[in-house]
Amino acid sequence: MLAITAVSVAALIGAGVSSHSDPDLAGRAALARLSGEVVSGVTSEWERIRRDPDLIESELAWSTETAPAPQTVVLLISTKTNVVAEALLVEANRLAREGGDALGTLLQVFEKKPDTAQMAIARLRAIQLAVRAEQPGIAREQWQLARTELAPQQCVDDTSQLLLCALAAVPALSLEERATARDELVTHWISGALALPAADVATLPLREAYRKRLQDMLPEAGLEPRLERNLLMERARRVATQAGRALSPASDNGWSCLSAGKQELLYRLSGEDLVEGLFAAEGTLGGLITAAAETAGLLPDDFTLDFAGTLEDAGAIVRQRVELNFGAPGFVLRHANPEAVIGEVSDRQAMVRAALFALSLAVGAAGLSVFRASRRERYLGELKSSFVANVSHELRTPVSSILLMAENLENGRVTDEATRNRYHKLIRREANRLRTLVNDVLDFSRIERGKGVHLSLNQVDLQAFASELEIEARERVTMAGGELQFASKNIPDSIVADEDALRRATLNLIENALRHSGVKDVELSLDRDSEDGLKLAVRDRGCGVPAARLESLFAPFERLEVSLGDAGDSAGTGLGLAIVREIAEGHGGSATARNPEGPGVLFEIRVPARPPMKTIKTMEPT
Repeated sequence: MLAITAVSVAALIGAGVSSHSDPDLAGRAALARLSGEVVSGVTSEWERIRRDPDLIESELAWSTETAPAPQTVVLLISTKTNVVAEALLVEANRLAREGGDALGTLLQVFEKKPDTAQMAIARLRAIQLAVRAEQPGIAREQWQLARTELAPQQCVDDTSQLLLCALAAVPALSLEERATARDELVTHWISGALALPAADVATLPLREAYRKRLQDMLPEAGLEPRLERNLLMERARRVATQAGRALSPASDNGWSCLSAGKQELLYRLSGEDLVEGLFAAEGTLGGLITAAAETAGLLPDDFTLDFAGTLEDAGAIVRQRVELNFGAPGFVLRHANPEAVIGEVSDRQAMVRAALFALSLAVGAAGLSVFRASRRERYLGELKSSFVANVSHELRTPVSSILLMAENLENGRVTDEATRNRYHKLIRREANRLRTLVNDVLDFSRIERGKGVHLSLNQVDLQAFASELEIEARERVTMAGGELQFASKNIPDSIVADEDALRRATLNLIENALRHSGVKDVELSLDRDSEDGLKLAVRDRGCGVPAARLESLFAPFERLEVSLGDAGDSAGTGLGLAIVREIAEGHGGSATARNPEGPGVLFEIRVPARPPMKTIKTMEPT
């Protein structure tokens, strides 16, 4: 039992002091676990979003029309080849500013047959002036000449002059002429023959402006889808170049993301074609992921997803940058007050640790109590076994003596009167001894059932009681080979008590002294107690009893040889002192034992002059 208790206590204490139960570590582990759950939830939410073919478009209503508004195209005339033609162009520009016949002057340039570059500039300028002068015939004529003279790749400042001439001539052209010009230019654009500014961040708005102008040439017909795809692909490739990654969509038809500069591109496969056009400002996808995580309950209070890494006001970083797959922007996880989370869990863990320590103490105390109780039960069991053996012996001895002496008297073996009288006294003594044993067993049976000893209370003449008690006590001590010292002083005249019970209690104390003290001399005294009560005292001069064992002497089956070793007689039932205390308490008094000055033990019985009614224990005789 003790071994099991020790192991249990050690296990509980070990659990309490282990690193797993450390409050601070538990708090930080809880924060890390909570942060991990948030990160895992956000990652799973992005997986859900990217696998939904329509979610991103439906949630954000993104449009392919996210290019800046068309900008004014400023043409810079910077040719230096034909001086005569250049002078005419300058003069035409001057006349145009002053309101002169700039168009007529410009048409004269064509008669001088300038070089190809000058011719391209002149045709464009002629178309612009004709449209301004509301002379559509001349504008259409110049456009048709430009179609035959200019190649798609011929350009000034990286822009096709053919494209510029067409855009300038639109107001003067018929719908059929517009459709023809538009189809030709789209074909040149898609094939790569049309000269355009390089597709970079600086020129992208200009290219978008050209595309928009082509759209406006014939609005009701709509832009050629191939040109739309071509333009968007150019923009997507430019974003991929800036991001330093290949434009490679996922094979599962889920969305992928590229971020470059201040814009984000989301793209996915639809069949074998790449779906382009989902361009948005930087941080838009992060906002969508955050909103989706909050809606799904994956982002507890005080947690913030910082995709830009600049939200210091949102709290401390509890998880360093987490990179999402398929190009989605990464984020750092912040918490408004991580120390509060750590503190809350730490407090709970501290309570658990304290509970483990308290439980270990409780288990230890309970185990020790159970061990003591089991040991006490074993001890009582041994005492009861010894009691049965001793009672059998104690009963057998007086019965055998009585039978033997009765047979001698009956068979006539005792002839003289003196011997016959002695036999009668011995028979009476053994019968009294037998009666005492039987009464002790019956009284103890009543005590165990909680009924107490049976008391018959009467007015007791203490002077007569003391005289009779002295005679009986002296007889017992003398027969045991000892000497009785008796004293009776200042006793009350009478008390209300059970005379026989008090006599039994006193004789039990004398018998106990004779059997277990190691000496045969006994002192018996009667004295007045406080408030006219009676005090009976029995003292021996034997080897004594340790102070720690004095109180246990009154326990049932407890025998003096347990304390005195082999100094006393081993006979007895172990019930005498228990009955003594029960008789004293039944009278409302007490029975105690103490070590006086000098050798031996002093037993005292104190009874009041009249027992309080609430302390009287009575039972019908059985």
